[in-house]
This record gives sequence, C-alpha cells and structure tokens, in this order.
Amino acid sequence: MTLTLIGGMILQNYVRPGTIIIFLHTVPDAFITASRILSQTYYKTATIVSFVVSLLVWMYFRNAMMPLITRACYNNLVYTGELTEYQMAPNILVFFLHCLCFMHAYWIILLWNMLLSGLRAGDTDDKQRNTAALDVKK
Repeated sequence: MTLTLIGGMILQNYVRPGTIIIFLHTVPDAFITASRILSQTYYKTATIVSFVVSLLVWMYFRNAMMPLITRACYNNLVYTGELTEYQMAPNILVFFLHCLCFMHAYWIILLWNMLLSGLRAGDTDDKQRNTAALDVKK
C-alpha cells in the first residue's frame, strides 16, 4: 500500500506529501530494526529498552503525525481548473492514506501486546520469525 501511495504521489506530481510519508515510515523502521537486532543477543534489558523507545517513536511518527498528514492531504490534494475531472486519482491516494492509518493503529496494538508478553514471560525472541519457522516444520 505504501509503494502504491508513493508511486501515485510521484505520478500525480505530489512529491512533497510522498516525501513526508517516506520520512514518517523510515524513522520508526530504523528503531524497530535496532530492536530486532538486539532481540537476537543476550542483552535482554537493552532489548526491552530499545523496544519501548521503538514503540514511542512509532506512536509519534505513525500514529500521531501520519493522521495529521492524512488530514492535510484530504484538505489540500485537490485538482483545479481543467483537471477537476481527474479528482478521483487524488481521492484514491487519500483513501489509501486512511487505510494506512488504520493499519498503523492495528500494528501498534500488536507491538504493545509483544511488549506486554515480553515483560510477563521475559521472552524477547522475534515472534514473527518463530511462527515462520513453525510453518516450515509442518
């Protein structure tokens, strides 16, 4: 969905919103990657601290800033003049932005559940990697 958004923003010459969306996705990904790397080490306290920082960065960029950008795009991505008959194209991009905001809300719930289960059980292994390994064994 993100690639469709970025491609659509470029094709419709809405490069500024596309650049902001890329930035809002890249910063939290760096923290999540650091947390996943630490989860493969013996430094469990550092893993938990890194994951909490990742959650906070994720919540700020993807769950606080992304809806603001979506709202701004909803208000400002409007064709004028002879291009008004093509207004459906920016509307589709704004729809994808809304879908992405809902997906971010779902993912933050999953991430908080991972943190809580990690704190309860002390398990900091990557659950996604473990489920993929179980599927292969079946």
